[in-house]
Amino acid sequence: PMLIGYAAKVPFDVRVLIATRPYALARLRAQAGAFAHAEAVDTLSVEPLSAAETKALAEEVLLTFGGAAELAEPIARATQDCPLVTVMAARIAATEKLPPGLALDTQAFRDTIMGKFAKVITGDLAGPGDQKAIEDILQVIALVQPLGLEDHKFRGLVVSVAKLEY
Repeated sequence: PMLIGYAAKVPFDVRVLIATRPYALARLRAQAGAFAHAEAVDTLSVEPLSAAETKALAEEVLLTFGGAAELAEPIARATQDCPLVTVMAARIAATEKLPPGLALDTQAFRDTIMGKFAKVITGDLAGPGDQKAIEDILQVIALVQPLGLEDHKFRGLVVSVAKLEY
């Protein structure tokens, strides 16, 4: 709300670009509506990546993290419906030196990647002592989204579930 409030009040023309999932559009329009600018919210759909684009994305990430480029094709086949999973799968395959044969079983490969997904994300955010708390917070977010980080009820829920000090 602060960003939209600022954009609505400044005396010059301001454009705000927000990338979001479709389910958050109603929330954005409501926030803009609070400043009589709901009609100003415009959308642009992003088309899914093609098979070739998904393969190129996987290959780029594999090479960046020292992985084998030949894994790009099976990773792309297993993850084409979600570019974020493509990136994470390629990163995990490269850094964890996953056996190439695992990528041939699409479901097993996705399950392995998703099992390591939270570890990869939280490993860069927190030290070993805070890893469990970060994973718990991610679980709460996954269950209750969409959410507002400024929502005190949400914060209370996270504190309770993750057993954090507030």
